[in-house]
Amino acid sequence: MSVDSLNFLEKPGAGYTINAYLKSSGIHEFVQMFSDIVGNPVVVVDNSYKILAYSRIDGLDDEPWRKSIDNGYYSDDIIEEILSKYRIDDIGRKDNNPFFRFFERSKYKRIVSKLVSGEELMGSIAVLCVEEGKIDVQGVLPLASDLAAKFVAHGRDGFSLSGNYSYEAVLIDLLLGNVKSELQMRNRIIATQLEKANCFQLLTIPIIAHNVIAARNIKDNCERLFPHCWVIYYDNHIHILRISQGFIARSDFINKKIEELVNRYSSRISISEPLSDLFKLPVHYRRNLRALMISNMLDDHNVLLHYDSYRFIDMALKSVDYDIDELDSRASEKVIRIRDHDKEHGSDYFRTLYIFLLSGKSHSATAAKLFTHRNTVFYRMTKLKERFDICLDDMDEYFQVLYSCILMTYKDRMSAKSNE
Repeated sequence: MSVDSLNFLEKPGAGYTINAYLKSSGIHEFVQMFSDIVGNPVVVVDNSYKILAYSRIDGLDDEPWRKSIDNGYYSDDIIEEILSKYRIDDIGRKDNNPFFRFFERSKYKRIVSKLVSGEELMGSIAVLCVEEGKIDVQGVLPLASDLAAKFVAHGRDGFSLSGNYSYEAVLIDLLLGNVKSELQMRNRIIATQLEKANCFQLLTIPIIAHNVIAARNIKDNCERLFPHCWVIYYDNHIHILRISQGFIARSDFINKKIEELVNRYSSRISISEPLSDLFKLPVHYRRNLRALMISNMLDDHNVLLHYDSYRFIDMALKSVDYDIDELDSRASEKVIRIRDHDKEHGSDYFRTLYIFLLSGKSHSATAAKLFTHRNTVFYRMTKLKERFDICLDDMDEYFQVLYSCILMTYKDRMSAKSNE
């Protein structure tokens, strides 16, 4: 196999050769072979900077590289430097064109290439340039990244780390639902904190909006706040899995400490309900992400988010494949006509109707919330019945109108946010 040909993967028989190599070798053997060819240390990491494979480092005098190998993942200060200095390139890059990285505590540059499999970014391969000039590393790295991506994709379901089976890889697979069976689950969590635990809770903090990400401080604070937890950085979020042998109850003290921590980074946090079945972790992972997404769309200012607060709108959005403009198709025709009438004539029937429903059909309570007279509310509700045939005494129609008012109010807030 000639590694100096960047068109190798397009040649006849390349697929057969690669598949045969995948079956007979592993990513560790491939990385060591590539390291021998380029004459420099090589490492492959996933999107959470978890080290999947690395070459020998005998006598290497680069502390950050050695420390990362020893830990099984990029050291927190290196992650922080990547996220603060190179965030757009490292997180947003969608191809495997090589690029350079320089770190303050290292005298050697790194040449990095993303692992791309189809439309999916799976991690990176990096070469530490200790010995320059032996081979054109930048020229052969795209081919190496293509092959490494195939190795990672090929062995993802049963991936084990050589001598460094630490919790980040296990937690990422649990989040993504890559652990498919009870037996595989037991094998993955044996001798970890998860083995004897029977209650869990997932907390998710988005960090992409920060100018400088203090990943180490976030992890340290979370681990102090929760004596038994796993904390990882993955897919532009910090994920905290609380682990307990008893029941995890809501605590005002804990919530206050979490809020203080998140406020420190000008972010918010989505908190799942306690769960006892790790197989359901992907469900709570997706719910946490959707709660964060919807709260951002609605421009909510809450710091502590719970999916139940957004379950209704998530169901509605899911029914239209998260296309905001299609929400009208799920609303009552009567409510749509009321909104169109308000836009055309400058009236306030829709808001009056919505507040009236939220106020338990009380004219006085509605008037107080609208800062208007009770007779004005009575007049508007009479006109709503006459002009739009609204009958709130019928329970089916009551529910349809309330559902539609909530839906349209959400749509207005989300549309206003998206137009900013």
